[in-house]
Amino acid sequence: MSMIYDITRTVSSNLKGWAGETPFSAVRELRLEDGHSVNLTILTLSAHTGTHMDAYYHFEPDGAHPVGMPLEAYIGTCYVVTVNKRQGALTPADFAHVDLSGVKRLLIHSHISDLPDDVWTEEFPYLSVELIDWLHDLG
Repeated sequence: MSMIYDITRTVSSNLKGWAGETPFSAVRELRLEDGHSVNLTILTLSAHTGTHMDAYYHFEPDGAHPVGMPLEAYIGTCYVVTVNKRQGALTPADFAHVDLSGVKRLLIHSHISDLPDDVWTEEFPYLSVELIDWLHDLG
């Protein structure tokens, strides 16, 4: 039986993010109990808040913006690879032990995934251009 797993982080005021980014806030602007016809909350956050997918737009001048990506691109069977590298560029060599043929969705699990929401670290692995090109060539 197939299962759907939610791998997203809960967005809250405790969630730490990239230094200099706008922190998350939720302000109740209107309240029913104050006589308004609706409850209205104003959300302020950066596009990098919590779990996000903006790689095309992030790295390519004309890359697809996440708003235009179909939801189906993010839902479906995926392959999870745990990487032990704690910081620096991930390269094809970091995946040499894994058969990625036929993989359409790849999730990369690192120590960052296991950090509490209120912790931010500058020590993290990232995808090298070489790895991105290699994965693209794999399909």
